[in-house]
Amino acid sequence: MRRLQIVAIAGCVVLALPPAGFASQKLAKSTFPTAPAQTDSTHGPAITVLNINDFSLWVDSRGFFDWTLSGSGSAGEYPPGSSAIFAAGIVWGAKVRDGGNRLVRVNGSTYVSGLKAGKVLYNGSGGVIGSEDPDSRHIWRVRRDYRTGDLRGDARSFFHLDSLEASWAQIQAVYNQYDYDWQHWPATEGAPFEDVDGNGQYDPALDIPGVPGADQTIWLVANDLPNADGTHVSPAFAGAPPIGIEMQMTLYAAQRWSLPDINKVIFTDVQLIYSGLTDTPDSAHIDTMYISQWADPDLGDFGDDLVSWDHNLDMGYVYDGSHHFVYPFSPMLPAVGHVLLEGPKAGGVKLGATAFLGMSSLWSFGTIGIYSG
Repeated sequence: MRRLQIVAIAGCVVLALPPAGFASQKLAKSTFPTAPAQTDSTHGPAITVLNINDFSLWVDSRGFFDWTLSGSGSAGEYPPGSSAIFAAGIVWGAKVRDGGNRLVRVNGSTYVSGLKAGKVLYNGSGGVIGSEDPDSRHIWRVRRDYRTGDLRGDARSFFHLDSLEASWAQIQAVYNQYDYDWQHWPATEGAPFEDVDGNGQYDPALDIPGVPGADQTIWLVANDLPNADGTHVSPAFAGAPPIGIEMQMTLYAAQRWSLPDINKVIFTDVQLIYSGLTDTPDSAHIDTMYISQWADPDLGDFGDDLVSWDHNLDMGYVYDGSHHFVYPFSPMLPAVGHVLLEGPKAGGVKLGATAFLGMSSLWSFGTIGIYSG
């Protein structure tokens, strides 16, 4: 039986604090090379957007916040259509003792991604046998009020219509995808849900998919295993071979008119599962690991952005360094930041971090216990 090591990063948050009336179009950056995006599956899209509140965030089925997904040229928008975060992703580096030639391996997503959509697959004995066809796995998105809510703005955002009104066909397409994801929510694979009847099993007629209390949730699963034809996706990121990692990511947000600040926040939970490859020995383990929430924030014109770190809040943030957006009636400049709300856990137990690097937002921790699974 393959041994697994499970690591979770809980509660990274994206926070936007611009003054009223802030809007700016993104100035073009140089073109960065990027791995090909996943194609839509028969059950849904390979990309989607968290857009229930004032902050819009685009992500694909690999967990890559790619600037090419939105209409503005930035993955994160505040307000919609205006640049806030150019690109983002989770990055990790690890010392892996699996008998391979290279001890240190790195992977994740920045301007390129070394992951593909889908779960790691196991045989009946728990051994890794490969991974899902990435084209068979879409990205999941649910909204609590999709049956009764006004989906016109949702459809306008999803189809990049800017100021144009969404057609009824586009609104219906958004509704249909919400309905499919609600009915087929992958709770058995790890996607969170509100267990209304308390029986521990997801029932779409009774339970509510997504993070309890959230108004909108996105869930995805990706991995670094080779493709079925033997080609690799992992080296696209930094040249390192794969180690056998499954990443499950949950994004969620709320819309609260009584709490306007929450309308500018997006929460992220990430779980990394070390599965190993098909030929990884049972004795393999990760003895040291760094995990980072990487981001390239751009507030309008990226050329005048300044960065800083608030050690009391554990928040790295960027703010506009020019005088273009200084409003005489507002005390705040435009700013966007990442806050680490909770560090890594293994088996539900919080790990003791041996280093926390503020501006880099990196956690390092020692040997993780080995768990059977």
